[in-house]
Amino acid sequence: MIELAKIPSGFQYDDARRQWYSRIFNTLNWLSFMINEKMITDKKMIERMKLVITRYYEDMFLKNASAEEKEGSNSYQGFKKLYQTIKK
Repeated sequence: MIELAKIPSGFQYDDARRQWYSRIFNTLNWLSFMINEKMITDKKMIERMKLVITRYYEDMFLKNASAEEKEGSNSYQGFKKLYQTIKK
């Protein structure tokens, strides 16, 4: 996150920002996949991660992912699925 904050504002740095968001979302997608597939089953850890998943989804993913990533594509399916499960 510190590296992302160090990227200067301006459209010429959009690609650098997209790369960092992609890394973050891919990491969250992998964690979500492991929780969804019950590879991670520790209840305390899952409860703690619910807040993290919710915060990243609402505060970062919805604001910074492309429209295609958010709605139309198969990108980050595990992350989106876990978020929907948490919000039920």
